[in-house]
Amino acid sequence: MIPGSHNAGSYEIGYRRRSANTLKKYAICHEESVYNQLVFGIRRYLDIRVSYEEVKDRNETLWIAHGVLRMDISLESVLQQVKQFIEATEKEIVILDFHRFEKGFEENNETILDELIARHQLVIDLTKKYLRKFLAHRSDGYDMTIGQLLQRNQRVIIGYDKYNLHGEQFLFPRIKHLWADTDNITRLEEYFNETLCKISSPEPQSAMAQLTPTPWGVLFDKYGSIRKMSKKVNPLISEWFRERWWGCANIVSIDFILSNSIIDTAIKSNRLRYSNDAKSVRKKLKQRSKS
Repeated sequence: MIPGSHNAGSYEIGYRRRSANTLKKYAICHEESVYNQLVFGIRRYLDIRVSYEEVKDRNETLWIAHGVLRMDISLESVLQQVKQFIEATEKEIVILDFHRFEKGFEENNETILDELIARHQLVIDLTKKYLRKFLAHRSDGYDMTIGQLLQRNQRVIIGYDKYNLHGEQFLFPRIKHLWADTDNITRLEEYFNETLCKISSPEPQSAMAQLTPTPWGVLFDKYGSIRKMSKKVNPLISEWFRERWWGCANIVSIDFILSNSIIDTAIKSNRLRYSNDAKSVRKKLKQRSKS
């Protein structure tokens, strides 16, 4: 089990929900920087969304995005933070998943293919600038053990939507998301019951453990904010994965990481999975999934 951060770059340090406008309340997913998220324990998986936009009086063109909204966080800043964390540690591995490309990367008549590829190349070059010596190679696949990655100091795995547009050997396919796309807690629970322990995959997959507001709900401020939604569901997420899905979950991605104990659950889960009793544990899980 790997603790993860949903939309990791959509953060604002010192975020205050009550003073935020409606759009910001539904754009901010974290109140800690990417570096702090890693230090607090989200050390394995960062879900990143990127847009391309020329902004007046700013040199940057690559930005963190939450859907159509551009955050005031540059991609370069996020890469710097990941590098800072990797250089400050020796045995930590980060999956940096460029899961979606938003505004400026649309495949339509306004953006010709060559221009689109050039913008992706900017992302790739910037990633190499900061993380080149730490990048794992796709040719090794996901059969590599953590021990082997540490030995080679290949401690950053890059998942990349549109990875097949480029010949870079460090670009892996983006991580598969198990996403319920619901604002209903009961439906979220049902979705994970239906998928988590019944989908077997040799590649990483992330349980997107958050409620998703509807467009109308955002327009009329139905939920209060993403933080308020997280406050409702995060304690239940901790309970569900601790009691039910600890043995089959892979990545678990959440919002507002400090209101959840998924990091502690992941540590305990992995100790139990690979204990001397692991064989009997897996047998019980297999029987449970059949039933």
